[in-house]
Amino acid sequence: MSGMKATLFKSAAVEKLKGIYDDQEARNVISLLIEVRIGKGALRSDRPLEPEEIRQLENDLVRLTACEPVQYVLERAWFHDLQLKVNPAVLIPRPETEELVMWILEDLEGRPAQLLDIGTGSGAIAIMLAHRLQQSVVWATDISEAALQTAGRNALDNNCSVHFLHDDILASQLPGRLPVLDVIVSNPPYIPEREATYMHANVLEWEPHQALFVPNEDPLMYYKAIIALSPVLLKPQGTLYFEIHEQMETDLYDLVDNTIWHQPDFRRDLQGKKRMMRLRIR
Repeated sequence: MSGMKATLFKSAAVEKLKGIYDDQEARNVISLLIEVRIGKGALRSDRPLEPEEIRQLENDLVRLTACEPVQYVLERAWFHDLQLKVNPAVLIPRPETEELVMWILEDLEGRPAQLLDIGTGSGAIAIMLAHRLQQSVVWATDISEAALQTAGRNALDNNCSVHFLHDDILASQLPGRLPVLDVIVSNPPYIPEREATYMHANVLEWEPHQALFVPNEDPLMYYKAIIALSPVLLKPQGTLYFEIHEQMETDLYDLVDNTIWHQPDFRRDLQGKKRMMRLRIR
């Protein structure tokens, strides 16, 4: 194996990932692995790999063939221009969530604000808001202590100030603990348990179910709790943003009390699916 070139390792590794990923995704996964472990120029220069580099890549490949996400193998993920630590205690940040944060930033137009991220996980939303709105104050909550520890490390690593609080939104203790807020944002669990059957193993077997799934009989449970709590926490004309399930627009629309909220706005993601919702207090 000594002297194997990066491109040869990539070709062999992609073959081993067939059946877990499609061909292009497998190529992307292995390219990312090589770039992080060996260096961005490794595939371009195609230099022979050192024995210790091959051992590292082979160990990583064993984990990848067990369906472990490459982000967990590398212990890092990218969220817009931020690099974040990730582990099985937190979801891997998705592009749709980046789009949700960009919507908030577009609306605020750089104005300072008091913001709260409910169910922060890795801290991706809160940290990006703090990074882009440096005159603002950002709060973030999660029910998972392990997630809060990961989020706290990510905030420090990215030199961002975020105030983290442990809280269960279904039995929230937030009123009285926060200032009056301009913005609340949440990417809550919203996948009905019945949909687990259709999910890829690298999600189902590795990412935290507590952050993914909701009971089939009450899939909007977190939206209901957050919508009910938000008028207590938001100032007049304050705004609530959600990432949503693409099939729940009508049900979410029906949750909104139009004596409290303006008509909801929905936004499509880059795939054309309605995956974001905005509510404004009257």
